[in-house]
Amino acid sequence: MNIKPPLFVRTREQKKYFKAVLAELNINKVDIKTSDRFALGTLAINLALIDQSMISLAENGTVMESATEKGVTRKANPALKMLSEAQLAVRAYYKEFQMSPNSRASNSYSLPSAPLDTYGIASIRVNRPK
Repeated sequence: MNIKPPLFVRTREQKKYFKAVLAELNINKVDIKTSDRFALGTLAINLALIDQSMISLAENGTVMESATEKGVTRKANPALKMLSEAQLAVRAYYKEFQMSPNSRASNSYSLPSAPLDTYGIASIRVNRPK
């Protein structure tokens, strides 16, 4: 099924995740309706946020230092909170779209034996660190 992403899926990375998730669901014959495009769009945005958070953590570390009038202070990288929140949202959407082990237990969905080069979620990485 060819479903277009909703308008709030704006960036190239979000659109790639939307297409990859939709392709994965189609391959595994998960029943998707056009009204699901908004939930799929939100899932794609959260996958892109996870990707961006991981890049920030790789580049800046989990603790960041900043100079203030009182000296150097250390604080947690804000990407940690963004990553945590996006992971919670993704976990909920995976369950709804039968992409978690528990939700697959009662249906015919199965993960591929190896990552798919073209469509598999495990094989895509739309933001590549430079």
